[in-house]
Amino acid sequence: MFPEVSIVTPIYNGEAFIEEYLESILAQTFLNWECIIVNDGSTDNTLTIIEKYANNDARFSYFTIPNSGAPKTPRDLAISKAKGEWILPIDADDKIDEDYIEKLLSRAQETNADIVFPQMYFFKDSRTLKPLHILPLKDFDRNQIITGEDAFPLTFFDVKIGTNGALKKRAIFNHLTQFNTGINFLRADEYDTRELLLNAGKVAFTDAIYYYRQHNSEVTKKISSSSFEYLITDSLLEKLAINHFGINAS
Repeated sequence: MFPEVSIVTPIYNGEAFIEEYLESILAQTFLNWECIIVNDGSTDNTLTIIEKYANNDARFSYFTIPNSGAPKTPRDLAISKAKGEWILPIDADDKIDEDYIEKLLSRAQETNADIVFPQMYFFKDSRTLKPLHILPLKDFDRNQIITGEDAFPLTFFDVKIGTNGALKKRAIFNHLTQFNTGINFLRADEYDTRELLLNAGKVAFTDAIYYYRQHNSEVTKKISSSSFEYLITDSLLEKLAINHFGINAS
């Protein structure tokens, strides 16, 4: 029997968090999943931990590649190996509630949506999981069903919805222009996320909780070569929006 949901996870040197993540996958009330992990050339004990889980549960599989420098290449590889009708990208330093997949899939089936967004809880402390910030915002109507085009601007500027951990129909990946092309600069996968929205017919929302680990390094203002890669992504996203909506779109 093919898995219904394919969880895809890139990882590099994640020994500090990966067991917590994998345990949250094992705890799922929905059972028909596979979890494809791509070890992006880790130099710590990440691979040993992955092997332990894969040896104990056949729903886990893994691949190891030379370090690519950014998550897009390993994530694309995991997606290309996926067998499920639904793709669920989850980062290896994050975690999910035990009813997470069940809630996302149920909402997808009842709404016939191509993408279903969870609630995103930003946290630092694994002991309490006290959220520093929550997306969507409190005043956001999670019962609504909108188009991918309408969802697109909600992920920019005054952000209304978080883009991590959304359940996506496998078919909408077929039209990604940068999928498996070798493009792999930092945040290049954010372009894919927005292009997927433009490929989606219906977008829905649920109260399933995705815990996004906030690292101190993510708020740094230090200028580095990475900053220029961010600018490349921003430029490509601007072109994507202009090409789709027109230069005068609000």
